[in-house]
Amino acid sequence: LDPAPMLQVDTEQPGSITLTLRGSDGSLIAEHRHPVTVLAANQWIVRELHLGLELLASFAQPQATALTPVLQRASDLLGQSSGRTELDGYQSDNPARVDAMVAAIWDAVRERDIRYAEPPASWGLRGQKIRTPQEVLEGRLGTCLDTTLTLAALLEQIGINSTLWMVDGHIFLGYWREDSSLGQPATTDIEEAVNLTKLGRISLLETTQVTGGAASATFDVARATPQAYLEARRDEILGITDVRAARENGIFPL
Repeated sequence: LDPAPMLQVDTEQPGSITLTLRGSDGSLIAEHRHPVTVLAANQWIVRELHLGLELLASFAQPQATALTPVLQRASDLLGQSSGRTELDGYQSDNPARVDAMVAAIWDAVRERDIRYAEPPASWGLRGQKIRTPQEVLEGRLGTCLDTTLTLAALLEQIGINSTLWMVDGHIFLGYWREDSSLGQPATTDIEEAVNLTKLGRISLLETTQVTGGAASATFDVARATPQAYLEARRDEILGITDVRAARENGIFPL
């Protein structure tokens, strides 16, 4: 498929694939026209669930230019809080240092005064269009899915691996506090990831709480909020995407 016209599609629409079989003399032997649905360029479909989880990683875009000023501001904030400005991923081999970098990025995004947008009522069942980091950080509007993927892109840019935790109609972010991954792009067997979170190797963030400017939550509050899903609401977790494992398996950013 030619990417140029596909990128111009902004609304889901019907299409078709035509298969034609011709003989060596050019004569028509058979022809079949198969209907398909052409999605908008920024549209993510959740079903089938496992495939949807894998493809979700492609919407985390660490190459986006809109991330640069946010990371520059995060570096300044990190210098103020820790005396070191380096956004150097896992190089220090210190989970507390990883937390400090993620906290600085969180505060830099909070300063953007992003406003929360309610997702479509059907997205938990079907999928939705996803805003780019530029649309979130400069347009200052985002759903839970938009903000989760923008933060995942920011973390990937500095070498920190994210996990994307999807529940029915909602999503939140996890980040590895050590240099590791789940070893597979996506899984619906959540027990290992839940245990890793309880052991403190993965930390969770409720990204909707980065929105609202002055009404947004601190990093510590945002980290505490998703804990309910690990206990009383565990059955609501549909699956988890591991961004690094997705990259290692050929699922690259759009």
